[in-house]
Amino acid sequence: MSREIDVMVATEIMGWCDPWTDGVNYMAYPPCEQHLGVGYDERHPIPNYSTEIEAAIEVINKMNEDGYFINQLRATDDIPKHIALAALKAKGVEVER
Repeated sequence: MSREIDVMVATEIMGWCDPWTDGVNYMAYPPCEQHLGVGYDERHPIPNYSTEIEAAIEVINKMNEDGYFINQLRATDDIPKHIALAALKAKGVEVER
């Protein structure tokens, strides 16, 4: 389920587009607005937003840019997942658990 969350974060929060997977690899075009109309034709691996803290911090930074702020976090092993789920919820995206 975590990779599915990563795809949702990539497309709904971070602006990636046209995700693709073969069940093992999860790929998409990086932020679409940067590449529309320039013939960008290479998908890149979708970051592990729900399992890696570095990628989760990118989500926090993007949400801050968009006017959303996370003001309380508890230290847990699942903090990247909680950040990803909170960002999706803030943007109105439903996630099955």
